[in-house]
Amino acid sequence: MPEWTIRRPEIFEHELDLLGKNARDVMIEMHNKMIYPDNGLILIPQALPAEVSDYTGLLFEILPVRLEPLSRGLRTAYERIKSHA
Repeated sequence: MPEWTIRRPEIFEHELDLLGKNARDVMIEMHNKMIYPDNGLILIPQALPAEVSDYTGLLFEILPVRLEPLSRGLRTAYERIKSHA
């Protein structure tokens, strides 16, 4: 999500060929809000929530997340793969 929020104009305009109002209309039609999973590793620019909300027309919510569950899941999957090899 951090990369997407920073690159959103490039993604919408160049990769999806959606400009201005079209990008906003597509986002509003497909989504209720934007949720930014904040793992605390990357500083969120103070203006980012308002910029993304203005660009997409959606509410921008920051959701704090912990990395421990992901790390545990990756370790478990690795151990399963390793035991079958």
